[in-house]
Amino acid sequence: MADQEAGTSGATVKISVLASGGILLDGREVSLNELDEALQVAKLQGATVQYFRENAAGPAPPEAESVIRLVAGNRMRIALSTKPDFSDATIVKPPAAAAPRVIEFPGIETLFAKVRKQAAGSHAVSLLRPDQILFVLAAPPPGSINDQMVAAVRSVVSSEEPRNIAAIASRGALAGDPSKPPTVPDVARKVPFFGLLMGLAYVGHTVWLFEGVPQMATAGCEEADVLIVDSSAVGTLPPGWEVDASLVMRNANILIFDRAREKVGALRTAGEVPGRLEFPN
Repeated sequence: MADQEAGTSGATVKISVLASGGILLDGREVSLNELDEALQVAKLQGATVQYFRENAAGPAPPEAESVIRLVAGNRMRIALSTKPDFSDATIVKPPAAAAPRVIEFPGIETLFAKVRKQAAGSHAVSLLRPDQILFVLAAPPPGSINDQMVAAVRSVVSSEEPRNIAAIASRGALAGDPSKPPTVPDVARKVPFFGLLMGLAYVGHTVWLFEGVPQMATAGCEEADVLIVDSSAVGTLPPGWEVDASLVMRNANILIFDRAREKVGALRTAGEVPGRLEFPN
């Protein structure tokens, strides 16, 4: 089931998703249930998953998302490969330029799990600075925002059900004196869509905000239904950040706040209709 990769400290599981939707585990075709059972065993061995999807440039079959969710649900390390022989997904200390993207569990993920727990039902925006100091900025009290503004907020995330909203600010936007809590005006000056985040918390969503630093980029997106990214932060994020984020999000709806146009636009959505936020999970 799992190969021992030369130079690694644990086993390696090779998973291929074919364009037809077929799933191969170490070259053998399996069902999703069989894969789940195998991953649970491999997890105990400290295995790393090497993942390849056939025809990656084309539409992904539904099985591809199911496979990724099984891997993420088992909190396993995953190396993404572009070649069917997995030759570019090896974790044997390749040159830095050729290093695969590897999603690590746990680590900073444990911290963000606490952030999400704190943010849930808090009627506030939880703000995590790069020094890992957490602050909570309360949303306006109920009834204090007029109906027109509430409608504008709901037009961005129209779900009546409370959702998890993650947001990435530009580098340095949340920095400050760690001994002093940030104020809403201070944050709003550096995060141009902070009013939207406050509005989302006001209507009942769970909202957390962090800077676009590489060590937080993927972990901060875990379990999110919507991710909002400052356009000025995009250039500082690791290559393939949107793919890595979508792998750990509950619903992979990724929005970009365009500073030049002062508007939010969809980069990726979880449903079948491009540009429309949907929540299939």
